[in-house]
Amino acid sequence: MKELKELPLLFKIAAPLHDLRLGRNIFFQLAPDTFLAPIPDWVRNDEFILKRLSQPDRDELAACTHCFLSQYEVDEDAELMASRAGKEIFVSAKGTKSAQVYLANLAMWLQRLPYVGFNLVFHARESYCESPWRHDRFLYLPNDEPHRRAITSDDLESVRSLYTALCKIPRDSAPWAAFRAVTSALQMDHIEIRHLLLWIALEALFGVADGEIKYRLSQRLAFFIANDRIEAGELFVKAKHGYDARCKIAHGAWGPKTKKTETAVTLTGITEEFVRRAFVRLLQEEEISKKFSGSDKNRCAYLDRLPFEESIGRPGTIPSPARSPEDADCE
Repeated sequence: MKELKELPLLFKIAAPLHDLRLGRNIFFQLAPDTFLAPIPDWVRNDEFILKRLSQPDRDELAACTHCFLSQYEVDEDAELMASRAGKEIFVSAKGTKSAQVYLANLAMWLQRLPYVGFNLVFHARESYCESPWRHDRFLYLPNDEPHRRAITSDDLESVRSLYTALCKIPRDSAPWAAFRAVTSALQMDHIEIRHLLLWIALEALFGVADGEIKYRLSQRLAFFIANDRIEAGELFVKAKHGYDARCKIAHGAWGPKTKKTETAVTLTGITEEFVRRAFVRLLQEEEISKKFSGSDKNRCAYLDRLPFEESIGRPGTIPSPARSPEDADCE
């Protein structure tokens, strides 16, 4: 007689979204197991869990209409054995799904849908709701305010495309390191640390292993996100200014340009736009995503060829920015 094997347990995860304005009955599939959906009853009606929330949390939950909703199966015995085996790359299914909630939120940020975010994540085992996990919401700079608007069906299609691509990023790659830095930056209210973390993300994508840094990183970034050579020259200059501020912050020399002033916020806003454009391009083109996710040698070879590619614009429109003495790297 064959021994009966227990079926995997079904788990659910829901992250109620603040500032998401969708019709109450809208249900949108982001992936086979992930949705933008109305908040389910097992979150709304669990009195035991609701009593453990603060009054502000209960009020905010009541104001939310939709959430990131996902479900997944877990073979708990297999996970336990994998974790005990000491596998360095082991990540629990719950941990993976929690990371995907951030991926979905980042996809909305990349699509420039300001202020949508979450601070509570509810997990349920079968029909039993566990205590929620608290997370820090993405915080937005004043330059995002003009982009507050109603969400369209085209926006949701773009969010789905970006989310699908984000989920394919290998966990030990440069884009994944950049993703972790960006999500940390977006939760940071201190403008200096936010700026520094954003540049950690850009360095993960465009940095060099040795030698000069500022010139080559700025050039790689500019030519990767620019639409033509003229714009590449303008972005190159802006990137150098942003990197200068990054160096001052990293070395503790904070001043008027790095504290939370209008100048600092503007500079960090420009850096955020660098990150947005870089991520969107590498996520929209699978071949480019593979280049960034592969070996550092191949990624660097690809980036260093960009100034000489015809696809940037007509060759010879403007020369590659000349290196000047003030371009010396920070030490």
